[in-house]
Amino acid sequence: MKKILVDGDYKIDNSIKQLLIDEIFIKNVSDSVILFDPICQLINKCQSSTTNIADAAELWLTLTLPDDFKNNKTFSNSLNKRKDNALSEYSLTANFLHPIYQGLKFSQDSNNKSHVDIVEHFLLSTLSDDGLNSLHEYRLKSGIFVILFEKQQLTPGAFWSLAKNKHQDLSNMAEKLLNLPASTAQLERIFSNWSYVHNPLRNRLEGERSKKLLGVYYALKIEEKHMNSTKDY
Repeated sequence: MKKILVDGDYKIDNSIKQLLIDEIFIKNVSDSVILFDPICQLINKCQSSTTNIADAAELWLTLTLPDDFKNNKTFSNSLNKRKDNALSEYSLTANFLHPIYQGLKFSQDSNNKSHVDIVEHFLLSTLSDDGLNSLHEYRLKSGIFVILFEKQQLTPGAFWSLAKNKHQDLSNMAEKLLNLPASTAQLERIFSNWSYVHNPLRNRLEGERSKKLLGVYYALKIEEKHMNSTKDY
């Protein structure tokens, strides 16, 4: 920006020029970038199409912040509210039923409410008697869970798919929760891409046809991505 200010022939407001040459302002910006960088990284990861609510809960539970952030009450209070919203009963339960996370990072929310208590209340009020018996075995890592927990390379989907034969209710709940995306970013991208298909110049397209065109568009994108990833082979 300073280079543009010096070398470029641009009309820039004087107040902006003053900020660009103000070393105190530049240092404050730099400090703010460092301060908020962990949160920015967390948000970027949560907006990935491959991140589910169990992953998001783990990211929030393991978030490490600079001391300057913790000491700022305005920042910390605002972040705690956001964190409590993110660590809902659904995301915490998904984290607990994730075969790797297992809720091992649970603590308390900003209101001193135990994450373990939140998950227990949700499961007790949702699961059937058979599901609660399955939950007991999952916690003790007994029965089929002895074998499944030994398989370190199993994905959560494979883990619960294999457990479903003997623990159907608990497996169904785990699969549903672990398939929930962490954010609506991917859905928003779909609507954004849909606007290219159904736009003011093509506003007479029926819903079913525009849906098929969008499917073709995504299929081509997936194929293009696959071809680019295999170019070197």
